[in-house]
Amino acid sequence: EVEVNMNRDNKSGKGFYNFVYQPSLDHTGKVTGIIVVANEVTQQVLAAKRMEAQELMVRDLLLNAPAFVCTLSGPDHVYELVNERYQTFFGKREIQGKPIMEALPELEGQGFDLLLDKVYTTGEIYLGIDIPIFLARDEGLEPVQNYFNFSYQPMYDEYKNIYSILVFGYEVTEQVLARNEKVTTQELYRETLESEVKQRTADLYLSNEKLLHNNEELKRINKELEAFTYVSSHDLQEPLRKIQTFGSLLLEKESEYLSEKGKKYFLIMQDAARRMQKLIDDLLSFSRSTTSERKFEVIDLKVIVENVMEDLRDSIEEKQAIIETTESCQVPIIVFQFNQLLNNLIGNALKFSSPQRPPHIQIKSRFVEGKEVFTVRLSPDKTYCHISVSDNGIGFEAKFSEKIFEVFQRLHNKEEYPGTGIGLAIVKKIVDNHDGSITATSELNKGTTFDIYIPRIGKKSPNSRA
Repeated sequence: EVEVNMNRDNKSGKGFYNFVYQPSLDHTGKVTGIIVVANEVTQQVLAAKRMEAQELMVRDLLLNAPAFVCTLSGPDHVYELVNERYQTFFGKREIQGKPIMEALPELEGQGFDLLLDKVYTTGEIYLGIDIPIFLARDEGLEPVQNYFNFSYQPMYDEYKNIYSILVFGYEVTEQVLARNEKVTTQELYRETLESEVKQRTADLYLSNEKLLHNNEELKRINKELEAFTYVSSHDLQEPLRKIQTFGSLLLEKESEYLSEKGKKYFLIMQDAARRMQKLIDDLLSFSRSTTSERKFEVIDLKVIVENVMEDLRDSIEEKQAIIETTESCQVPIIVFQFNQLLNNLIGNALKFSSPQRPPHIQIKSRFVEGKEVFTVRLSPDKTYCHISVSDNGIGFEAKFSEKIFEVFQRLHNKEEYPGTGIGLAIVKKIVDNHDGSITATSELNKGTTFDIYIPRIGKKSPNSRA
């Protein structure tokens, strides 16, 4: 890139060239001349200089901007470019060249590391309005709350890879405090406080009274529920068994005396009795999931899955279903309830399979941190076993993702898909019993996925096998 003044077309002009000078030798090795190879690179040099000038101009604008501006480089978010306005806010604290969480340790626990990680990995721009941040304005000072408007903008290299994050913002503490300003005279404050104390005392008294009443009401309801459970398991089922038994005997022994219409009526009666039996069984299951003694045991979920597959062997073979289990968690669970949970979910996947393809059910489980899960609200300081049960069945519309967990809610005609509409309500109740969370995502004709989160450290009974 040597600058040379040359005559071209009888005109003098400057240009940039790359030169190679090489000696020309005869057969004895004597230098007889010089070979000159020149390559003009004027356009490339001028373009590079223009780009450099533009970069310097942008850098100068950022450094002298009236707002806070900095760039955070790499996955550790190291301060690279820091303008004067930004540095002035932190006094004598040295932040240049340090990761943000090392330079500003008071940010720990305020969530900014997670936000920066998300921008760096996904490229999503973050805009924050009136965000409260605890910061120390200089060395040795305690962090105080300030308010900021700011943005995190990913920066890309020539290969479309994110290499840095541009931070742009300004402080709005005074504006926020002004908007939230209240009357602060001592007299008015005292009167308001006294009034609130009196009101809250009265509210607390009423709440205690209501709580006592609700406790008594809850005891009464539990007794009624126990009575219902007894009646359902004995008095209601006995007549049903007789109807089914004698109906079968009539069809078997007295069939020749019945007309075709009579036989049809008996079959309808038998089917109704079976559905009634199923409804009672499901109601009992729902009742037991609420009132049963909760004994937690630490057990490998693969054991539960194997038990359920054995129970559903006939349906699995009939449907030619493929069931895959990958990874596995060991968590404290109520074993018989979890057996029922997976039985209901796998049974549903078999029942609502597509007639165009064999059922393919995938069961996965692994440990995740609550703070890493954004799809549901989990405790950020807990570890959860994430269990997913996915199928390739008929699916359902997304708008029904909450409704399906309600009691007696059905999305399909009972003649097409038999059932009582209680199975998923039982699943939801069992997850609640484990202080967990469950969601359902689905698409028509593309299958359904149930995501369950169970705390790794839950309630354990004294006789737990942990």
